[in-house]
Amino acid sequence: MSFAIEFVTDVPFEIDRNRTSAIAEALQSSAPETQRGTVNVAFVDDETMRAYNRDYRGIDKTTDVLSFHYFDDFSECSPDEVAGEILLSESRIREQAPEYGNTAEEETYKLLVHSLAHLLGYDHETDEEYEKMRTVEEGVEKFLKDSYPTHIPSPKL
Repeated sequence: MSFAIEFVTDVPFEIDRNRTSAIAEALQSSAPETQRGTVNVAFVDDETMRAYNRDYRGIDKTTDVLSFHYFDDFSECSPDEVAGEILLSESRIREQAPEYGNTAEEETYKLLVHSLAHLLGYDHETDEEYEKMRTVEEGVEKFLKDSYPTHIPSPKL
């Protein structure tokens, strides 16, 4: 069993829960050991996102997604224990989706892949880290492209 994705606010777009589960399963295969627990996902407004970005990253502006993990390794979590949280900005998703050739729904999936990879320990601060993270993200994107009829373009980092 892998970790579960739980939306804890109203979801402003059509989201296929089977697809979000598939994202978690596909990312799980890249983790060194089975991760458990629940990842809460919340859609927030830009004012809230800006406050979190300022308070936790020292960047006083809004962003599209933030992820927070409560354990370095959540392989020992119980299935209902919250292992991390993801904040998504509805307005940023709606604004940037067309830039990447996505619908808001597809952009949400792309950001879920990216933020869940962060929760699993991947980052993109160096070129080497970026390449590792992109390899994982591209693997999940390929799986989704093969399993679902929509396309998720690569992110512009």
